[in-house]
Amino acid sequence: MDAMASQRTTRRLKQLWQLPLLVISLGLFVFAAYLFIDPKRGPTIDEKIAVATDHLTHERPKAAIDQLNLLLKNEKLDQPHEAKIHLMLGEAIQAAQIGGKLNLVRNHENIIDQTRAALAMGAQPDFAVFKRLGESFQALGRAKDAVKNYRDALRADPNQTIAMEKRIIEIQSNEEDRAPESLTLEDYLSHSELSPTERAWAQGEMAHLLIDRGNFSEARSLLNQALKIGANDPVQQGVAHYWLGYCGYKLGENEEAERFLRASRDEIRPQHPLDGDAFYYQGKIQEAKNESASA
Repeated sequence: MDAMASQRTTRRLKQLWQLPLLVISLGLFVFAAYLFIDPKRGPTIDEKIAVATDHLTHERPKAAIDQLNLLLKNEKLDQPHEAKIHLMLGEAIQAAQIGGKLNLVRNHENIIDQTRAALAMGAQPDFAVFKRLGESFQALGRAKDAVKNYRDALRADPNQTIAMEKRIIEIQSNEEDRAPESLTLEDYLSHSELSPTERAWAQGEMAHLLIDRGNFSEARSLLNQALKIGANDPVQQGVAHYWLGYCGYKLGENEEAERFLRASRDEIRPQHPLDGDAFYYQGKIQEAKNESASA
């Protein structure tokens, strides 16, 4: 009996050493099945786009452009992701242009193309997108498109109304039909939160419109107001003095006109576009004086 019991015990001990091997084998089998069913995951599209976002955040727009173009070329993208990439390309191209102090036609065209592609795919534009489009259209001389996008920008963010209206006025001031500029200036001047310098600038622009219409006396009144409230900006003062000198010249008040034109040239310096005009009218006044002396 004792011998039989001893044999059974021995057989059980021999079987027990196989148990760890069985456990290890089962573990390896489960791990292999996991690898087959759920292999190691690579970065998602969102993570790859985030790389480009990081480049933009750290002022590396060219690296962002490389990354975004790589995604467009090599990845199977759904429409929302492709739209996002096109939108970011427009942003990155603009950032590269600003960083490189460039103003290239091809870059502006590319910004517009990339942004339009994104919008066609359903991307939702915000203030920054409309502003970027407006700036590129303005650089290309497409005034109507620029104004439209600046107006869309101020609707997207009403807190930016004053800044956008100023940009619109600057565009409209170069148009042949300046009636729209007058309306925008009235809207701009209606803002109670304008700083003295901002209000003086707008009054100067309104005076310029009045001068173009031949309303020299009314223009002088506005320019004198602008001089009083915009005294901290010497260039703005110089522009106001130029237009006061021009009004005086047109009204035949040559002594006063010459005084204002001289003050203007001292303030705006030769680099300003109006300096040549001020010099021209100074010469016309001197010419008139010499003719009077000769007579």
